[in-house]
Amino acid sequence: MEDQQTITEQPAELAFQESTFEETGFTTTYDLPGLKTLAPASTASKQRVARISFANIAFSHTVVAKYKPVAYLQAKVRNGNKLTLLPGPAGLTLDGSFLGRTSMPRCSPGDSFTLSLGVDPAIKVAYPKPDVRRSQSGVFNREDSAVYTRTVSLSNTRSSPSSTATTTTSGSTSQQKQKQPLPARITVLDQVPVSEDERLRVEVLQPRGLTLASPGAPGGGGVPAGVAGREGKDEKDWGKAVATLKKGGEVSWDVTLNAGRMVKLGLEYQCAFPTGDHAVNV
Repeated sequence: MEDQQTITEQPAELAFQESTFEETGFTTTYDLPGLKTLAPASTASKQRVARISFANIAFSHTVVAKYKPVAYLQAKVRNGNKLTLLPGPAGLTLDGSFLGRTSMPRCSPGDSFTLSLGVDPAIKVAYPKPDVRRSQSGVFNREDSAVYTRTVSLSNTRSSPSSTATTTTSGSTSQQKQKQPLPARITVLDQVPVSEDERLRVEVLQPRGLTLASPGAPGGGGVPAGVAGREGKDEKDWGKAVATLKKGGEVSWDVTLNAGRMVKLGLEYQCAFPTGDHAVNV
């Protein structure tokens, strides 16, 4: 698999006779060409029906660091052929390595489906324990409060070419610029507590300005987030991230991370309740 979000492939030349097919409602009938001799056997026989090359495959990642600090890779595939893909088991290989088996959904021509390709080792995820700061405030109505700070660090380890390659042949010199890998699209999910008691207040402090997204609101209530994960002038161009707060306390970041760059996504929230009371996590 190439280090890109979108891959355009030219259809490979078929090295076998194509089967003809006919669709009637939800039924598809295949007519295999020529005569076939099936030897008696206790195992099922297989016949290749068609070979399909997919173009414009979109890759994305999902990170739920509180459960496991890894990035899962998904491929969204559009069926641009006239052949309907039938549901059933399928084997997955990536760069010639067998990944495992999955279940393919039915996909009509023009529709899309998503395949999970497992963990992408090129995206490194760090999720250290939270920092907690406790304090008391108020004169007449004293409150205990705790501020929790968490940080998710993402690193795109795919190479980021910064120079040109020089080639010398027969006394002539030519320069070829290396192709820049496309940024990685990553969805990062985390969560803040949700209060079920009016005496317990939960306030999100970072990302600043983050409020519960309203249906149909412009931008969905998202705010810019993220800072460069390393020092350096070039590190400032790490990409972009937009944070959104959803129902149930779910915080989501839509991240575009350039190759060879690192970003830190901060999440800070405060829990405050009257002195003498106790907050219980359920």
